[in-house]
Amino acid sequence: MGYGKRTALGTIKGIVVGLILGDCYLSLQKGRLNARLEFKQSTKYSSYFWYVYLLLGPIISALPYFYSGNRQGVPFYGLKLCTPLLFYLSLLNFVICFMLMELNVCLTVFMI
Repeated sequence: MGYGKRTALGTIKGIVVGLILGDCYLSLQKGRLNARLEFKQSTKYSSYFWYVYLLLGPIISALPYFYSGNRQGVPFYGLKLCTPLLFYLSLLNFVICFMLMELNVCLTVFMI
């Protein structure tokens, strides 16, 4: 792997962690070992959606799609993208869960 690819992958990893802390979530499917990153935004924020789509381009293999629904009787429309199932995302999910469990234990001990 060349230097450029390592740098690009390192940048993508940082972007993914930042997005998970904000707007994205990791999805684990029953019976699968790997996770995927999912990102949804209202069409109101479509420029931000396309910005994230371009940033994640190296790890996205499918086109984003439109979705719609009803929230408290009001129709809404949005855009969604998903990465393929990736081992790296499963490791990241494990680390995040472990950190949250440690944080919960620490908070519990601190509150006693």
